[in-house]
Amino acid sequence: MRILLGTTNPSKVKRFSNLLKGYDVEFVTLKDLAITDEPEENGTTPEENAIAKAKFYGQYFEVVICNDSGLYFEELALDDVRQPGLNVRTPMQMRLRRQAPFI
Repeated sequence: MRILLGTTNPSKVKRFSNLLKGYDVEFVTLKDLAITDEPEENGTTPEENAIAKAKFYGQYFEVVICNDSGLYFEELALDDVRQPGLNVRTPMQMRLRRQAPFI
């Protein structure tokens, strides 16, 4: 089965490939299909944004997998303005470095 991964992130491609290793799955990416259009991500949760992406990329391919993420601190209420939530991005081609916690 061929599945479109709605991402340009090579780490996500590797992650999903590892998760479904041993299954009859071939992943194609947005780059493979030369898809440059991007959906609006105006959801209030990672789940809502993943669904919006899957619906959008569904116009290009029959079976699509998309995901989204955010950063939430358990100590803060979900509606606390200090919650990073969906406003977390990794600059292209950069790895996050683990830093010592602030004291």
